[in-house]
Amino acid sequence: MAAPATGTTQGAAGAGGPAGGRGAWHRAARAVYGCRGAGRVGAAGDTHVGGGGPLQSGPVPARATGRVGWGGRTMKELRVGVIGCGGQGTLHCNNARYVPGVRTVAYCDADTPRAERFLQTYGGAYATGDAQRIIGDPDLDAVFIQTGPTHHPRLVAAAARAGKHIFCEKPIALTLGEAQGVKAAVESAGVRFVYGTCNRLAPLVQRAQRIVPQPVYSLCQCQDTITHQAVHNLDLAVNLFHASPLVRVYAQGDDVWHLERDLPVDSFVATLTFADRSVHCYIQHGSSRNGTLRKYSYQLFGRAHCVFLADRFKRCIVHGSSGEVLQTLSFEGPDFTPQAEGTGDVRGPFGYMGHCEEIADLAACVRSGAEPVMTIRDAVHVLAVEKAILESAQTSLPVDFAAFCRREGIGPGRWGWGDGGV
Repeated sequence: MAAPATGTTQGAAGAGGPAGGRGAWHRAARAVYGCRGAGRVGAAGDTHVGGGGPLQSGPVPARATGRVGWGGRTMKELRVGVIGCGGQGTLHCNNARYVPGVRTVAYCDADTPRAERFLQTYGGAYATGDAQRIIGDPDLDAVFIQTGPTHHPRLVAAAARAGKHIFCEKPIALTLGEAQGVKAAVESAGVRFVYGTCNRLAPLVQRAQRIVPQPVYSLCQCQDTITHQAVHNLDLAVNLFHASPLVRVYAQGDDVWHLERDLPVDSFVATLTFADRSVHCYIQHGSSRNGTLRKYSYQLFGRAHCVFLADRFKRCIVHGSSGEVLQTLSFEGPDFTPQAEGTGDVRGPFGYMGHCEEIADLAACVRSGAEPVMTIRDAVHVLAVEKAILESAQTSLPVDFAAFCRREGIGPGRWGWGDGGV
């Protein structure tokens, strides 16, 4: 039996999102550079996606070649400077190769020899140990910034003031004050900014949201640190799955494994309540590992269906109202494990985690002037959610989220303000 995604929920995929929406972006991306394989339905009702292609059946357009812009127009090459030449820099440089009209040409790292190796691997004009050289280079249109949250605020603000379009890895900052400063700089400059919460563009996450567009409850579990992993999962809860203002945050936690010396807790169980009375439960369980659930998983409970995003979002299992499995969607692309620096592709193109898509979104929005899917407002908002969770975990008291944001000088998120009560 086919999953109930087609038809009844298709129109909800981009509801409440930014101008153009997720559906518009995927149509543009498919029109320009297609994918490596079409979906196919197996005998057991499993839909497999070969090579990381979109989760849909039917013919797949051939990959475009040359400098072809979105909508088939020939456009100026988007020249990119890369600041931070570690693992994430490798990831984004490799994925940029699959986005027509995007070319990385300058590389910066505090370890200059590493930047020079990037220049040898990916080609371009120069390597440097001075980020300001890239930020001030008039021949560059955009920057990829992946240096860690200690340096992100300063570099993003400087790049925005220099008129550069920006892709920045998560997290945007360590404090809400820094994040607010970055937001002001980006919005004042009017540049396009894409935030690296890539899972929002992951093919199976997109499909899950279409199947259960308004979950009554959602549940996420995740190991690892709060600073670098919770941001992904909270972004999905508050900026995608629950399209309603966040009203109340309540959390219990402790510093069990001592993973982050700058945070009061390293693990927690949090309940997020939204204005439409839907609820998200999030368990951040530090270094305690569940090999069955893997590093993270997500469940969406709708009134008629349940979706289980498993295996780091490589499987999407759709259940009916009686618990029967209606469909299992599987990704057959390359796995997470990065290859050695410069030796091959990493999680792309159209990888199951959405990394290639976020680079393509930046390129599309630079050329069209549209707002990206993951915005600077989203980046500040999700950091505020994280800080509200930490405050609740410390005080053992619920946090009125709208009051918390007003106290911190933060504006409403993409769904506006809640009414202060449920």
